[in-house]
Amino acid sequence: KKLLKSTFFFAKMVSLVLVGFNKLEASEIKASREIIERYLEKMKKKADCKELKIRLKMKKHSKSFIHEIEAKLYAEKIFNAKAIDRNLYKALDSALSKIVSELK
Repeated sequence: KKLLKSTFFFAKMVSLVLVGFNKLEASEIKASREIIERYLEKMKKKADCKELKIRLKMKKHSKSFIHEIEAKLYAEKIFNAKAIDRNLYKALDSALSKIVSELK
């Protein structure tokens, strides 16, 4: 299995690392990036973010997939969150909202 590891830089030099997103179609990656960027803006307002790393694991279940998201934010300290859902976007939303709620 080849893992896609992409790094993007945003204002204030926040590194975004996506791992395992190579299994998605281009439209799914674009929609995922929009969700991630929205949450990254919220995170930057609350903390001095250095890197956001998101790992996607997809498990085949019958005719659909189970999406497991592991998100890790490196700021003043490390914030972790994990979410599992059949819907990729719900899993992303859930994991990232957990991190935002942990920030001061």
